[in-house]
Amino acid sequence: MPQVKDRAIINRDHDSMVRGFVESVFRHRVRFLAALGFFLGLTVLYVFFSHKKYESDMSLIVQNARKPQVLSAEPTTGAQALVNQVTEEQVYSQVEILGSADVLDEVVDPGWRSVPIAAHPAAAQLEHENKVNRLRNHLDIAPVRKSNVIDVSYRANDPLEATRTLQRVLEVFLAREKSVSEPSGAARFFDSEATRYKSQWAVAQQELADFQQAHHLVSISDKETQLEQAIADALVLQRAAEAETDEVSHRLHGDLMARDTTPMRQKTDERILPASGSMDQVNTLLAQLNLRRAQLVTEYLPSDRIVQQVDSQIEQAKKELAASKEMQSTQVSTNINPTWQATDQAVLEDGSHLRAVKARRNVIAAQVVAMQKQLKAVEGDTLAFTSLQQKVAQLNANYQLYLQKRDAAQISEAMNQEGLINIGLAQSPTFSLTPVRPRPLIDSILGVFTSLFLACFAVFLADSNRQTIASPAELQGVSPYPLLATVALGDEVTELTPQPRHSFSNAIRRRG
Repeated sequence: MPQVKDRAIINRDHDSMVRGFVESVFRHRVRFLAALGFFLGLTVLYVFFSHKKYESDMSLIVQNARKPQVLSAEPTTGAQALVNQVTEEQVYSQVEILGSADVLDEVVDPGWRSVPIAAHPAAAQLEHENKVNRLRNHLDIAPVRKSNVIDVSYRANDPLEATRTLQRVLEVFLAREKSVSEPSGAARFFDSEATRYKSQWAVAQQELADFQQAHHLVSISDKETQLEQAIADALVLQRAAEAETDEVSHRLHGDLMARDTTPMRQKTDERILPASGSMDQVNTLLAQLNLRRAQLVTEYLPSDRIVQQVDSQIEQAKKELAASKEMQSTQVSTNINPTWQATDQAVLEDGSHLRAVKARRNVIAAQVVAMQKQLKAVEGDTLAFTSLQQKVAQLNANYQLYLQKRDAAQISEAMNQEGLINIGLAQSPTFSLTPVRPRPLIDSILGVFTSLFLACFAVFLADSNRQTIASPAELQGVSPYPLLATVALGDEVTELTPQPRHSFSNAIRRRG
């Protein structure tokens, strides 16, 4: 039951609102009809007498088929990763380029940007701005939502003009896109820089070669390693020579002591020899004396003095012979002692060896000092040599970098000339003889409904500014007394002007 009551109340309120609106229309029917006729007239004028507008459409698709060449000092990588998905920023960037002043200026007046701005007269500048404004007003550029497609349309009074203008916009935009994707002159710039760095690299190489030739260097690190290894080997030889010197010195001292304690000569043969000469002489003399005695005995008596003299001589000779037999001579033979000779030879050899080892040690020490000085000199040349090497390497890297960028720029320019850019033509500019404005049926229907709406709105404005009472409901809304009845005066109800409460009843009595 409460729902039924609420529905009845809602229907009653709706009926009262409709009835009140209809009453307002009838109260202001002149204004309603005037507004309706005025806007219907405008609709008729627009539908049947306005210039026909023809539209040409085209669609552009933004792609990532080619990544623009970046002009930077870093090396250009051989394989550049491409983002398959076109971002919204890329699409709107192309929309801004398509609607930029550079593109529109070239479309309305080809070559306008190639002439300095001060060279254009004021009248020509104003005319050009008007053309650009007209083109911008009739050109619609809108990206398709959730896609990488851009819809472009242009409206003109002539369908052929619309198509040609849109075709011109497409040509200028593609040319502008090529210049944006790859700045002009990049290949020439990189080629000139590559040539400059090549000449500098050649000069640096010559300086490095002259430095190496002057200092007999091939590589600082190799030279240092070679010298350090040579010094280490020489120190090993020097330590070995010192050890050998000590060893030979001790051996020489021992040989000297052995030589001093060993006799230089030794007995090889010893013979005892009698006095054979004296004995032979004495025997000869004795034989002669005996022979003489024998002769004398034949002539003289043994007792004679001459015989006795001879006997005395014989006795004396026998004594001499006995003395001669007792006389002996010893014959001793000596020779060089082999031990002493070997020790002396060892002393000589050790002395020579010691002098040779000391001389070798001194030569090695001098070589070590010389190589250490040479190493210090090489270490002093390290900064200059390293600086030259780094200069050569840097210039070579720059030369190779600019060669790579020159080749990349030449490839990019060739791709631009062939039209290989990230803008694809999804739909060429269309040509249609069907006007897009006005559309008689749709515009007429919209005009009728718009005229009705504006006429009703005019009635609403007039009724909202009203200061009179036009219905019993309004009277009941402002009166503290209940409304019992309404009286019709002629064909319409008399409108009452609200009065203050103390005179409201008197007004009712007078009108009643």
